[in-house]
Parts: sequence; structure tokens; C-alpha cells
Amino acid sequence: MPATPVPPPYTRQTSFTDWEANHPGEPATGTSLDAEFNAVQVSMTDTQARLALIQRDDGALANYSVGRDQLDPELAAALAGGFYPRGAWQANTKYKVSDAVNQDGVLWAAVVDHTSGASFAVDVSAGKWMFVSQFVAAPAIPITPIPPMSATTVQGALETLNTFDVDLGNQVDPAKGAGKLGFLGGTIYAALMANRCLPVEVLATKYGLPLSNIGAIVNAAWAAGIGVALSAPQYTTSTAMLVRTGAVLVGQGSGLTTIKSVNGFTGNVIDTLNFAALQAAQTVSVNDPVNPVPKRFVLCGFAVDGNVLNYAGTVSDTNGFGIRLYGAGYSVVDIKLTRIPGVGFYSELAPFGTYYNSDPLEFKAFSPTDEYGGVGIRGLYIFDTGEEGFVFVGPADINVRDVFVGWPAGSYRNDYTPGKTSKLFAGRSVDTAVILRSCEIGFIHAFDNRFGYGIYTDRQGVGKPAVRFGAESVMSENCFGNYYFGSQVRYQIGVMESHNNTGGDGTRPHIDMASALGGTAPNVKIKKEAGYLSEYASDCVRLTGVKHKMKIFIDTTTGQTAGRGVLCSSPLSDIEVHASAMAGVPQSGGSLSYVAEVTSTFTGSKLKVVAQLCDGGINFSSSPSGDYGSDFELVSDRCTTPLAGVSALQRRQTGKLSVTHQPVSGVPQRNAQVAITSVNLTSTLLQTLAIGHGLVAAPLIHNCQLYLTPTAGSVMPDLLQLYVTTVDATSATVQVKFGAGGTGTASLCLRASI
Repeated sequence: MPATPVPPPYTRQTSFTDWEANHPGEPATGTSLDAEFNAVQVSMTDTQARLALIQRDDGALANYSVGRDQLDPELAAALAGGFYPRGAWQANTKYKVSDAVNQDGVLWAAVVDHTSGASFAVDVSAGKWMFVSQFVAAPAIPITPIPPMSATTVQGALETLNTFDVDLGNQVDPAKGAGKLGFLGGTIYAALMANRCLPVEVLATKYGLPLSNIGAIVNAAWAAGIGVALSAPQYTTSTAMLVRTGAVLVGQGSGLTTIKSVNGFTGNVIDTLNFAALQAAQTVSVNDPVNPVPKRFVLCGFAVDGNVLNYAGTVSDTNGFGIRLYGAGYSVVDIKLTRIPGVGFYSELAPFGTYYNSDPLEFKAFSPTDEYGGVGIRGLYIFDTGEEGFVFVGPADINVRDVFVGWPAGSYRNDYTPGKTSKLFAGRSVDTAVILRSCEIGFIHAFDNRFGYGIYTDRQGVGKPAVRFGAESVMSENCFGNYYFGSQVRYQIGVMESHNNTGGDGTRPHIDMASALGGTAPNVKIKKEAGYLSEYASDCVRLTGVKHKMKIFIDTTTGQTAGRGVLCSSPLSDIEVHASAMAGVPQSGGSLSYVAEVTSTFTGSKLKVVAQLCDGGINFSSSPSGDYGSDFELVSDRCTTPLAGVSALQRRQTGKLSVTHQPVSGVPQRNAQVAITSVNLTSTLLQTLAIGHGLVAAPLIHNCQLYLTPTAGSVMPDLLQLYVTTVDATSATVQVKFGAGGTGTASLCLRASI
């Protein structure tokens, strides 16, 4: 309450009784009367002003008119601990000093310990209660509206905020058929509440900054620990937004809110505060005293338009990014990145470093995982970037779900330069999605890259940790090689799809699997199409490395038939391949499109091929110098050449070979067969007999055995000669000669295998 002087007391200016006695019959002078009335007016005005400081128009004490100094010392001491709310006043109830009750919209505090009587008014009159405050209904409390909120009362503002909360959590976006932000979960909701998310329009007024550059507004809010909410359809920025610990930026949805960089922008639209220092120091700890890692920040529900055609900066390994992060425990949800001059999305956290364990959550003393909360990446849409679309270099083991990334390296704009290489990774092609750190993947779809792989994964470099690539489902299509798995990747993939290998010059296979740590992929689907973006006659899978367990389905029934299937050069592997209609000359060499080609390094392994209407089944493409020790099984349905290169095999080098082949016409052929014909025992001449052997890949016959069994009543003479002379594709020629004295006939049995 402002300090004001005590009004001076009213002092009589003139004694009108004396005037009348001294001037009988004369009226009082006007000057005297004016002076008297003026003195009365001043005194009354000052008194009313002082009264207004302590009393409202309704007769109650004025708000804030009673402070600590006005309380009795004993009462002030009793109330020093604050009020203890007891709800509405009740009769015949024990109350202690500082108990607070609500009676008829007024807050009262007990000033003495007592048991209430039957009437609150009587207790007040007895001095047991002190008036504290009168409650005013929210609709009656006026406020000045601040855009975008139009409410003019507290109640209206509360209702607007409640509607805003419903919008965040429950509104349905007709274009998507799902809650705009309702799927974000408790982590993001807690972040919004903890960081006091305010509309960017309110913050613009607060900081006196123009809405035409929301980057400056966002940075000011984040520096003050305030989150930012976006509600308009489009905003512009000429300033990079610098993420830090606890930063929150949330829009209405990636299809409803867009942040566009202005013409002439030269930086990264969203970057990390002190990114260069964090990366150079390879900081790993959120408690690092020099370069603490940003943690628990949220980017949610908006699109970023990089305005690539009007970008004025130099695209490099540090500039032109849509979003570049270095941090832990973050949530990136429902974000769309489009027309980005450089890399679309980049995330990093060092794999090793010094820990500072003041944070109870920071308990690991080895390669850090994302132990700081957050949902990871969920719903990321990246279309049309100048360099890589998605690059993940940590934090390790976070969840990456529903990432759609395509048209990198200017592919959307047909900005095609043969041999174009990455600015971020020296000597490498510009790949669509690059994963260099372990993560748990729900779904990634990479597509349309004329320059590089769809999905490239390997460890970051020498001395860096191996990558654990665990995925429920991945898809890559229309890229220059759809997948590459480096030697330091251990993989476990539920469903792996590869559609068309259309980029570059066709020398890369659909899937290049070079893992030396091994893995499993029980459902690999490869589709080779003609028509839209017809692919090259490229190979499907190249297996090097070791310990692969894969089941592969190759679909070439849609017109694009040429190309080899699986190139098996990996020891200790278990591979099953199903293919149909593979025919024609492959892009990368060879005369036939075999479903599987096996080299001498495919040792200690298993290979099963099921082939239908293909040029070739299995081709043993090189003479082994070592020992295969492997099992092979082929089921061939009307393939032209079910087996080739069998001469490279030896029984000692093959654990098992099982073949069933159905020719276009005739009976099925197998790898092992028994054939029988009749021979005359009475003749002493040299007899030449042709026996149809029914073997696949004859005349390479091994373990050939001949048996003679006389029919009933026949006499078996001396056997002088019995041997196989020649073998062709359908029969074996056998010569036999008997001595004299035989009668009847015998069955000649040929038991052989390839």
C-alpha cells in the first residue's frame, strides 16, 4: 500500500458568533464563508481518500490493506507457519490457530484455539476468527486479452486453455485419421507442463520480437526455460533455433504447422547450442562441467521447409541441415522436413567418454545408452534433401519408429551428377538413411535415391562400437543399392523388403550383406518390376561376412526377370531362397540368372533353393580349394539348368546334396536314383544295355553300383564283365558278359548319385 501523510485536522477559520456580536444586523462576508467551507472540503477530501485505502465500497476491508505489521504480535507469530485449510466452517468442531475456513465465499483464519459454537457470526463477534480474503468468481475478474487468446475474464482464459489442452491431446486430424498429438505419451506431456509452454505470439509480445523471425523468439524463450507452442499454419525464421536442455517446441501437427526459412537464410533451421564444441569434445555426459550434453528436449508436431531454392549459404558438413541434434533423452515426434539444402535430420551422441555421476540416472560406466527418458524418434517424414536424408550417430539404443525418408541428394529435382559423393562422409555415396549407432527400429522406409544406398549401416569408424541393428520392419526401394550392412553390424530384422534397384549403374545388388558378426532375417522380400522405374538386371543379395540366417523370397513375375539371386560366399550360414521366373543375362556378369551361386568360401553352411521357371537353380561357380562341409538342397520346377558347376564338388567336401527336378516334360529327376533293366543269362556274347538313370546334372555320376539278381527259376552263370561305359543326360550304357551254362534272365540294377 502506498505511503500517504495523515490528513491535518480541520481548524476553524472564523467565529461567526463573534462576528454577529460585533456586527449586529450585518451578514457574514463571502470571503470568510468561502475560506471556512474550503477548509472543511480539504479535511473531508483527505479523510475520504485515507478511508478508501482501507475500506471497499461494500464496506469490507480493502484488499491488501492488512499486512504483517498490522497484526497483533502474538497473532502474527501464530500465523507465521501459514494457513492450514479446513474447508467449509463446521459447528461444534475443534479449531487451532492458523486453521483456515471458507464461509459464504470469505476466507477466515482462526486466531485462537477453540471449539466452534452453533453460529459462525457469534464466534466472529467473540474474536475467534480473522478475515483474510473474499473470493471473487472467475468470470468477474477481468483480464486484457492477449492474442491468440480472446478471453476477457479469468474464467474465459481457463476455458480457452482447457480447449487448447484438448486440441493437443484429442483432436482428430481428418487427413490422418488419428489424434494430432494425442499419441505423444506422458513424457512429452510432462515436458510441456514442466516448461510452461506458451504461444509464440505471447512470447513475441513479451520479448518485443517480430513474428516474422520466430527463431529469435524461440531462442529467447528456451534461454528462459519456457517452451514454445505454435498454432498458426506457417511461420518464418531467419535465425537458427538452438536446442538446449529442456527445450520444447510443439505445433499442431506436421501437416498443420510449418516453419519456413526466409529467402537468403544461410544456416541450419534447428541446431544444437554449442554443437561444434560438443562434437569436437565427443561429450557423453549431461553433467560434463565444460560441455554438458543437452537432454530431455521435445520437438513435436510441425514441418520444416528449408526453402532450398533460396538458400544463400554454402552446403557443407556443417551447414544446410534441417535439424541437427547432439543430445540424450529427447523426443522427436511427428516432424516433417522438406526442401532441405543439406542433410535433412542428423542426431549424434558420443559412444564413450567420462561420466560425472551427480545425476542418479547416470549410472553406466561403459558405452552409454539413452538413459535419460524420452520417446526417441516417432513419426519423421523427410522428403527432398540436398544431401543425406536421415543420419543417426546416437544416442545409442533409442527407439526409432515410423521414419519415411526419400528423394535425397536432389533426386526429387533431377539434380543428377554421376558419381556425386557425400559432403558428410568423405569418399562415400550420398545415401538415403545412414545408421552408425545401435538403435531399436520399428519401421523405416527409404526410397528414390539415384546416388546411393537406401539404408546404409556400419559402425562409425575404427575404434567405435559395433552396431546392433534390430528392426521390426524395414523397406527400401528405387535406390542405387537398397541396403548395405557393413562388417561391424549385428542384425535382427523381422521383415526386410527391397523393391527395385534402379539407381546408379546397376552394379550394386539389392542387398549387400557383409556383416562379420552375423544375424537373422527370416522374411526378406525382393521385388523386381518392369514399368515404373524399371530396374537393372542386378543381383538380389550378396552374402559375404559370416553367420547369416536368412529366408529370402524373390518375386520377378512382374516383368523384370534378369539378374542373379543370392551370391553365397559366407561361412557358417543358413540360407533359404524361393524364386520364380528369373531369366536372362544378369547385369554383373555370367550367362544365366541362377537363383543361387556358391563360391568356395561358403563352408560349414546350409543352402536350400526352391526355384520355379528360372534359367538356373544352383551354380557352384568356382572350384573349391578347401572343404565345403555344407549341405545343399534344390527343389526345381521346370528350370532350364537346375544345377551347374557340380564338377567343383567332391563327396568329401559336401555334407549332403539333395535335388528334385521336374523337367518341362517327363518324370522327375533326383540327385540319387535306382534304375533297373532286364539282361539275358543264356547269352555268352558281350551285351550292351542302356539304362535310363533319372539323375540331375548327369553325366557326373558318383558312387555308381551295379547289381544282378536272377529271376525265379533262372540259373546264374559266371560273370565275366560288368561295367558302365558311357553316361549321357538321360541314360547310362552298361556292358555285361557271362560264361556258359546260364538260363533265364536277371534284373540289372544301377544305383548311382551325382
